[in-house]
Amino acid sequence: MVGFGATLRDCHPLLDWTTNPLTALFFACLDHAPNTDGCVFQCSRTVFADFNEPPKVNPFRDDRLIPGLIDATAMNTRTLAQDSAMSVHSGASPTLIVRDGQGETFGISNNEKSGVLSALRRFGFSSERLFADLATAAQEFKAGLLADEALGLIHEAEGGDEDDMDLDLKAIFR
Repeated sequence: MVGFGATLRDCHPLLDWTTNPLTALFFACLDHAPNTDGCVFQCSRTVFADFNEPPKVNPFRDDRLIPGLIDATAMNTRTLAQDSAMSVHSGASPTLIVRDGQGETFGISNNEKSGVLSALRRFGFSSERLFADLATAAQEFKAGLLADEALGLIHEAEGGDEDDMDLDLKAIFR
């Protein structure tokens, strides 16, 4: 949620993380806030309390001094695809305290985002994979067709009506 402009206090009590740096880079390059730079924040697990048994954790406890971390990868298809972890915060720990050597910030300038997303797509990092649902797959397919049409890779079929389209696969794989 922080990627959408929320603060840790707004996100109380949960904040979504990923354990995969390429997934983090993908989210940092999405245009949640157009014309802005992206950022990946890496930190050590040692800044969190380890919550090994999430069902026994009360997320609404207000006296927790250190945010806890829950491995969320097995919760559903999306959390598995995103290598998710969730940090649980309280009123006593609205911010994450990271000491020297426990974290680092990596910036991605706005003009680098589209190139980074193209490179990540070649490694299988796309909305289709990371959001793993049918609506996103349909949006990705439509966007791909529009991009192929703009590049001249799709043209009207000869002898067919104007709704028939052919995809020039040879041009795609040149």
